[in-house]
Amino acid sequence: MVSEQKNVTAEEIQKSRQQLQGFLSQGPNLVYTDRLAKLYAENNIQPLWDEAAVVLEFKQQLAELALAGFQPQFGKWLSLLVKNKQLNQMELDIILSDAMLGYLYFICNVKFNGKDWLYQKTPYQLREPTVAAVSRWQTAINSKQLVSWLKTLAPQHASYLPMRTKMLAYLSEQQIWPKINTASLLKPGQASNDLVSLSEILTRNGVLTEDPLTDQNSRRYDGLLVGAVKQFQRMYGLEPDGIIGNATLK
Repeated sequence: MVSEQKNVTAEEIQKSRQQLQGFLSQGPNLVYTDRLAKLYAENNIQPLWDEAAVVLEFKQQLAELALAGFQPQFGKWLSLLVKNKQLNQMELDIILSDAMLGYLYFICNVKFNGKDWLYQKTPYQLREPTVAAVSRWQTAINSKQLVSWLKTLAPQHASYLPMRTKMLAYLSEQQIWPKINTASLLKPGQASNDLVSLSEILTRNGVLTEDPLTDQNSRRYDGLLVGAVKQFQRMYGLEPDGIIGNATLK
């Protein structure tokens, strides 16, 4: 959780800019360096992205725009976030915030410029989002409503909505789902070699937001996995007993 926004001086913003550059000494060039310097100065250089569910939701929305190809920078941001496994917490946080500023600008303006942005061959120019848009983002963070707020941000334009439906179908078709090879019921507390596959399936269904397999030697089906399976079963009208049988696997 970030602190309440405060008024910051030019000196504080310059110090923040230097700190951000230090975090990204070996990293990428930022699109919104000046705005980020002010943003992190206002929040005492604290992380803005400290929930796995929030990061996952934003990456999914970013992936849609990257696939659509309206602005190549969305693909660059997504590539940095997905492919670079060496990012530390603050590097990841800063890149996510840089991408969010670009995303907010798109969201706030596509309804007015959609006809040009969605169909022109030359990508539109990235600009800063409004102060009001950034303020709504910060309010969502402080109220711990960031996931639900992100889900309301789907671009609203008549031409984009059918395009988005097709893109999501395409993304779903391109993903190879892992298989669970158990030949019998898997009950809570039992050992299994399928837990990695199970974890990925639950994550992609949106019911698991933390890594339950922190112990590499763990083969026991319990804890977070059982809770996520029960939530999955409720979603599909099944008995939420956590037992993985034929009905759950289908």
